[in-house]
Amino acid sequence: MQAFDKASSSFSNILTTLKPDLLICDFFQPWAPALALSLNIPTIQFVISGNESNSVAVHALKNSEWLNKKDTSSVIFVSFGTENYLSKEEREELALGLLLSEVNFIWVLRFAQGEKISAKEALPEGFFDMVGERGLIVEEWAPQKRISSHPGIGGFLSHCGWNSVLESMRFGDPIIAMPLYIDQPLNAEFLVEVGAGLEIKRDKNGMLQRQEAPKVIKDAVEEKTGQHLRRKTGE
Repeated sequence: MQAFDKASSSFSNILTTLKPDLLICDFFQPWAPALALSLNIPTIQFVISGNESNSVAVHALKNSEWLNKKDTSSVIFVSFGTENYLSKEEREELALGLLLSEVNFIWVLRFAQGEKISAKEALPEGFFDMVGERGLIVEEWAPQKRISSHPGIGGFLSHCGWNSVLESMRFGDPIIAMPLYIDQPLNAEFLVEVGAGLEIKRDKNGMLQRQEAPKVIKDAVEEKTGQHLRRKTGE
């Protein structure tokens, strides 16, 4: 993996020189499709094993095509990992926050085991129509590293699990912290303290405050604050 990661800069030169008509790659190099798509080179990600993996590849391509239409650092990536689930109230408040922020976003929406519900049913009525092309909802899984490394991403709205924090730092994406439990509140506090993130504060009862989420989300991609956050994250 270290060898693959070190090859990313050389790979960009190869693509620029050869200008291939198509790139076919596997999932071990998340930076490869991002580089190719940034140069308008069509890309297919080869994923082995069954129908589920095929649908994963389709999701990955859809995400990249949508991202390529957005300005640099203009999109918020929203994901809470594979073991964290928002309550119905938290989902609705976050949806409202994303709507009112008027910021572009990709939201990976997961549901707890046994919760048989679609994204359309889980989110406020009319949400998809009001958001339009500004938002992309992906159910259950998305290629997080590939999305995070895309130049269109300007921030990562996260629960602040330590793995997510490290990955966000690696790609220079500031974190919009929405911690849930365990070490996550402490991680969020640390990110804010070092200037690499902002936190969506809760009230004294642990509930999301209606006007807090849109304000923090908008601040994260606003030119002055966003640039400062990205510089500190890069450091």
